[in-house]
Amino acid sequence: MTRGWDLGAQFVGITTFSTLGLPEFLRTSFRSLMPSESFDKIDRLVASTQDLLTKPDSEEAQVLAEVARLCFGLSVILQSGASAIRSQVLPERIYLDSNIVLCAITEGHPLRPVYYNTIRALVHASSQSGRKCELLVATEFLNEIVHHRERAIEMVTALNLEAPEELESHISYYRAENTNVFVGSYATLVGREQKKVSFGEFLNSVAPYTNETSLQRHLKTLGLGVVEILPSSVAFMPKYRETLSRLSQSYESSYQEGLTRRKPFILIEHEAKQLTQIEVELDRGQHSIFVTADNRLRRILNEERIGKVWNVVLSNFALVGLVELLVGLRTEPEGLARFLWGIAELDEVATLRDFFITRAAKKYDEALLMTLPQFTDELARSAAKNAKLEGINFWSRDIDQKAKAARFLDRLEKEFYSNMAKVIRHSKQQNN
Repeated sequence: MTRGWDLGAQFVGITTFSTLGLPEFLRTSFRSLMPSESFDKIDRLVASTQDLLTKPDSEEAQVLAEVARLCFGLSVILQSGASAIRSQVLPERIYLDSNIVLCAITEGHPLRPVYYNTIRALVHASSQSGRKCELLVATEFLNEIVHHRERAIEMVTALNLEAPEELESHISYYRAENTNVFVGSYATLVGREQKKVSFGEFLNSVAPYTNETSLQRHLKTLGLGVVEILPSSVAFMPKYRETLSRLSQSYESSYQEGLTRRKPFILIEHEAKQLTQIEVELDRGQHSIFVTADNRLRRILNEERIGKVWNVVLSNFALVGLVELLVGLRTEPEGLARFLWGIAELDEVATLRDFFITRAAKKYDEALLMTLPQFTDELARSAAKNAKLEGINFWSRDIDQKAKAARFLDRLEKEFYSNMAKVIRHSKQQNN
C-alpha cells in the first residue's frame, strides 16, 4: 500500500522521491508486527522480502502485478478524485522525454515491453474513441539519445563489458534497468541467448542510427512522431526565457545545496523549450502532456508552479499506471512487476549485500547459502566504508569513475570468494 500510495502521489503531482529506503522500511514494518522476534530473524525476513519484491519468479510477479494495480488505482482515486482522472484521459498530444523513448525503442531492455505496450494501448484506445492522440518526440531530445548511444560504446570499451564475466559482474551490482540503456539491453540479450555477441553487432541490430537524422527515420518506423520546436507565437519567447531562468535557478540551488549533481545547461534549455511548447498548446486549448522519468525536473515544477505546465508533466509511473487503470495494459506480469516494484535502491550497504548474494547464488547450493546472512552483512558494511574512504562513487556518470568502481568490485569479489571458502570449510568441519 505504501508503494501504491507513492506511485499514486506521483500521478497527481505530489512531490515524491523515486527511491525508497526499502530495507529500513521493511525492518520497521516487521518490528512493529513482531516486536518479540530477534533482530537476526527480522534481518532475514527483510532480506527475503526485498528479494521477493525485486526478483520475483513468474508466479510471484503475477501476484505483485495485481497488488500494484489495486494499490495504484485506489490511491489515485483517493488523492485526485474521478474528475481529475477524467481530465487526464487520452490527451491530444503526448510528448516523451529521451529517458522514456530510450527504454521504449531499445529491444532487449527489461522495461521495453511495459513502455511499448503502453504506447500501443494508447494508440488503440484513441483510435477506438475517435480522438487523435499523437505520441511525439521533440528534436531537442534526439541529440540526447544519440549521445547516450555514444556513451554506451565508451562505457563498454572502458569497462571491458564484452567479456561475459565483466558484464555479469556489472549487471549483478547495477541491474539491467539501472545502467546505461544499451548496456542493460545488451546484457539481457547475451544472457538470454547464452552466446557471445559483440557490442557493435548488437547496436547495429537494435539501434541502427548514429546521428539525429537516422534516429528520426528510425522513430517514425516505430510510430513516434518527431517535431521541431519553433517560436510559434509572440508569446513563445517571453515564456521560454522565464521558464529557462526559473529552471536554471532551481537546478543551481539544488546543486549548491549538495542535493543533486549539476545538470548541463543545454539539457535545461531542451526542457525549457519543451515546457514552453506545451504551455503554448495549452493556451490554444489543446490537451498536451509531457512524460519524463526525471524526478528532479518534476520536483522543481511542483515546487515552482511554473505557468500552467507544471500540472501536465507526468512521471513514467503515472503514464503506465494511468493506461493500466483506465485502458488496460496487456503485458507480461514479470515486466510490469519489475517496473512498479523495481525501486532504485541507493543504500550502498543493501546494494553491496545483494551483489554478494547474487554472485554467490551462481556458485553455491542452497545449503551453503544459508550460512551467508551474517557474513554478507559484515562484508557489505566493511565494503561500503572502504568505498567511501577510497572516493568510490558507484552511481557517477563519469566513465573513469565507473572504471574505478568496477575495479573496486572486482577486488571485492575476489575477497568475497576467498572468505566464503573459509566459511564453507568451517561449516563442513562443524557438520563433521
